[in-house]
Amino acid sequence: MIRLLQSTDAKDYWGLRLNALRDNPEAFVISYEEL
Repeated sequence: MIRLLQSTDAKDYWGLRLNALRDNPEAFVISYEEL
C-alpha cells in the first residue's frame, strides 16, 4: 500500500529512518552518529 504520510505516522517513520541510517549510512548524506 502506498499513501501520503500523516502526522500520526511520524514516530514510525522516524524509527524506520534511524534504522536505515544505521544499517545503510552510505545511502544518506548525514550519518546516524550526526543526529
